[in-house]
Amino acid sequence: MDASDANAWYLAAAASQCDTVEVAFLGGQQSPYLETRDGWTVDGVEYKCRIEFGVKAIDWRGLFKNPGPS
Repeated sequence: MDASDANAWYLAAAASQCDTVEVAFLGGQQSPYLETRDGWTVDGVEYKCRIEFGVKAIDWRGLFKNPGPS
């Protein structure tokens, strides 16, 4: 977020104060999916991990950006 302005700072309200961001998980699976297999191209074990989710801002009133000092 500070790629556009390193002086800016941000605040977000506590989840108990304001529903600001909604997180949804595909199929209700809230933990990461982990697969392992014995390595064929490497000596050891190969791991594959993924989590499928989406995020959407639902209310702007719980978010604040201050531009910081000029």
